[in-house]
Amino acid sequence: MATLGKRYASGRLRALIWGPAGSAKTVNSHMMPRTRTLDLDDGMMSVMWAIKEGLINKDPDEIVYETILEHDANRNMYGLVTETTVLDRMTDQVDKWLWEERLSDEEWKRELEKRAEIDPDNIYEDRFWDTLIVDSATGMTDASINKGLDENARLKLSHSKSQSQVLRVMRQQDWGAAASLFRQAIEQWKSLDKNLIVIAHEYVDRDDSGTVLGVKPAAIGQLRDQLPTMFDEVYYAHVTGSRSSPEFKFQTLPGNKRLCRSRLGCLDPIIPADFQLIRERVAEYYDLNPEELWTRARASDRPMAASGKRK
Repeated sequence: MATLGKRYASGRLRALIWGPAGSAKTVNSHMMPRTRTLDLDDGMMSVMWAIKEGLINKDPDEIVYETILEHDANRNMYGLVTETTVLDRMTDQVDKWLWEERLSDEEWKRELEKRAEIDPDNIYEDRFWDTLIVDSATGMTDASINKGLDENARLKLSHSKSQSQVLRVMRQQDWGAAASLFRQAIEQWKSLDKNLIVIAHEYVDRDDSGTVLGVKPAAIGQLRDQLPTMFDEVYYAHVTGSRSSPEFKFQTLPGNKRLCRSRLGCLDPIIPADFQLIRERVAEYYDLNPEELWTRARASDRPMAASGKRK
């Protein structure tokens, strides 16, 4: 077996999962080992349903997430962000999860006691994690746009505001700033010793006559083409079968005007959208232990009995 291939397969998985609504992108992403989710679409109910139905072999208290929505950001009377943006809150939340891992057992115990006094139904006891899920890149695009507009206005690089200071007209430098912020955040999270799963909706590119030119991840401008190049694993999620018996699939190789790829070397062009099965297939192909694949879990940081979940 090629050493380089085995080294890649046994490293952290960094994948873009994109496709239409209803293709179980969020549900299947949560089959990855010990997840932390930046929820920008308020879509975690599908994960809780999947756990209840036995589709995800996890306890609900293992699902740790933070829902961050644009309308929840701090705003002034004109609707402009005054203190923080969604993108700031996303990066701060990841830093918080990383900070928790660095605490000693005694420090973490004191932290849990402090949180229990504030909200005993909203804590989680296992501070160690393996997988960061961003759901979705489409929501992150909006966050990057607003952050870019604010920064350009602060630096007097752009004056993209309406007279009412509520609506803002995007200029070329604003689009560029948004795309740059988006790429910086993705590259920062890829540099972590964590799996990274980014979920995106789909954008259908048509010409003036309505002919489909291609189907791409939903993002702004050139990011539609650039986003897939940021990942070695790019899977297109879709559904076959019937309404009563749907079959969720991942396309791993390009075709049908869709951008897909896989460097794992052992995945068929169309595979079941099930990360548990993918993990087993990769482990078998490269002679690895599936329980140790894509995780840094140690005996000292196995999950404890959780008493609640982060929302």
